[in-house]
Amino acid sequence: MSEEELDSRIQTRKILKSGGDYGCGCLVFEGTVRVSKGWLDDTGFDKLHDALPEAELQARWGHADIGTIAVLGDLIVDGDLELSDRLMCLVVTGSLQAEHLNIHSTEVRVNGDLQARALRDHDNYLSVGGARRIG
Repeated sequence: MSEEELDSRIQTRKILKSGGDYGCGCLVFEGTVRVSKGWLDDTGFDKLHDALPEAELQARWGHADIGTIAVLGDLIVDGDLELSDRLMCLVVTGSLQAEHLNIHSTEVRVNGDLQARALRDHDNYLSVGGARRIG
């Protein structure tokens, strides 16, 4: 969906420091999402992006780039969540659970709670609406 459509659903302009304006498309997952390690690292992000037909993305958004991934629910990661620096933004409207969360140059918003054994937020782009349980 477009950034405008995502804003109309979850008010990204209000909840994101950037306002969610990256000039790219948004990939949206509904409900509780359970993924394994590597889901959004460089290789995993490329797999997600490449699974979508470029012509379809071009027709929908006017370009073929995904900038934001939104999980409209909880995100549970079996293992570490390493975020590719090619991903501009990750929004989780529920809670996020991962062994380790490693963020490089990606704006991350978790509306619910964050639970991880370790957190590395290199650029201080993480905002959490609920409790942070690290350790």
